[in-house]
Amino acid sequence: MGSDFDSFKSDLLSLPTSRFVSKWFFDKTPYIFSGNEEKYIIWRESIADKIKIDPSDILVSGSACLGYSISPHKNFKAFNSNSDVDICIISPYYFDTAWNELLQLNELPQEPKMREAVIDHRSRLIYWGTIATDKILPLLSFGPKWDKIIKDSKTIPDLENREINFRIYKDRFSVRRYIGDSVNKCKFELLGGSKND
Repeated sequence: MGSDFDSFKSDLLSLPTSRFVSKWFFDKTPYIFSGNEEKYIIWRESIADKIKIDPSDILVSGSACLGYSISPHKNFKAFNSNSDVDICIISPYYFDTAWNELLQLNELPQEPKMREAVIDHRSRLIYWGTIATDKILPLLSFGPKWDKIIKDSKTIPDLENREINFRIYKDRFSVRRYIGDSVNKCKFELLGGSKND
């Protein structure tokens, strides 16, 4: 996979989890933007302007950020033409809005996948400070607006014809903790690291 992958593995083994997350997720231009930081900045500003949040509160995660999956079960599968793009939206306002709207649902959705997603949010995801909008967007008051924003975000060639998923996080700590959990699992299951850094 090349020297970048070797650096990734070396950092995975040697850096504390929080520092690894900073270096490889928070402080880098995502792989999908091919090292073109300006293109990434302009793209983030466009989304942030429509959602009305600060551009720094929009991050790319997953294989679209690294160039390969961090999931141990995917064996570091390289980002390819079929890979989706996961976007972190850090917003206490949208998190609280979605949380309250999910709490106030009088009945669970009839559609099985959406029903399971609501149950998963109530029992697990909200506890970790996240809302997976790709599964429940139609249930949220801002759903139609965000659906259009997601479609509009595919304005650069690297993002055309890809599935783009927005996931809301209550704060930056929630993003760090969510990604850090995956990093620790990767260390533990594949590289013999500790889950407890």
